[in-house]
Amino acid sequence: GVSDSYMKFLTETYPDAIVIGLSATPGERLDGKGLGRVFQSQVVVATYAELIAAGVIVPPRAFIPPPPRLDEIKRNRWGEYDEDSAAEVMGTDRTIGDVIQHYRDHGESRPFILFAGNVAGSKDYAAAFTAAGVPCQHIDGTMTKMVTGLDGKPCTELDLASQRMNAGTLRGISSVAKIREGFDLPIVSCVILTRPTKSLPLYIQTSVRGDRSYTSPSGVVKRDFILIDAAGCVMEHGGLPTDDREWSLEDGKVKEASAALMKRCPPPCYAAVPIAAMVCPECG
Repeated sequence: GVSDSYMKFLTETYPDAIVIGLSATPGERLDGKGLGRVFQSQVVVATYAELIAAGVIVPPRAFIPPPPRLDEIKRNRWGEYDEDSAAEVMGTDRTIGDVIQHYRDHGESRPFILFAGNVAGSKDYAAAFTAAGVPCQHIDGTMTKMVTGLDGKPCTELDLASQRMNAGTLRGISSVAKIREGFDLPIVSCVILTRPTKSLPLYIQTSVRGDRSYTSPSGVVKRDFILIDAAGCVMEHGGLPTDDREWSLEDGKVKEASAALMKRCPPPCYAAVPIAAMVCPECG
């Protein structure tokens, strides 16, 4: 980060330190401040294209139904969508019902992770999916008590949810930020976004929770993951989360997106296809 508090910590506590930053997602800030205040150069260790070619991760197939009334969502002082306002707009009974239908239409009954705007919204989505016959569990950072895992050993509720996903007794996990970073559950092959964001790193972090390569115990190889973007993120950020982008350390020029602009296949398909495509790869 390049916040004033972070810069003060560096300059006053470790004035002579050589600073090395490691990140899985680029450090774009909503205020436009580049990371050039801290770093003089950047090294891309591996691109998404290289990782996909190596079989480390799998590419997405994205479906982008029109999101509801994003212009009605309030913004915070950084220009980001306000979480509670976003959750209110994205959490009506009709919108939740639409998201469940999009999962039925495009999710292929795959194990999924859903990202909601706030905790109350995440709980609503989990309850609605479960009531619709698709078992889904809400997880948040306050759930710290230990429970008994499927193997009889103590574990966290998130660990238990992961065990149930692997066992096939749970289809989805709904959350806000608890599983946004550092969460690795390769069996997940569908991600549902119901949280709009102006932050490209946040969009990438949430979307790629489904990109881990995986081979089932029966030998079925995971070839892709499905991204159901009900929050307008693909169009907001001009491409898929795994598109390779060029990044800058300069202020006001944090990124130069090389991602192909996307367009939406007409309903009922809603597939995200490159702007120049003449034929939809999903519906023909």
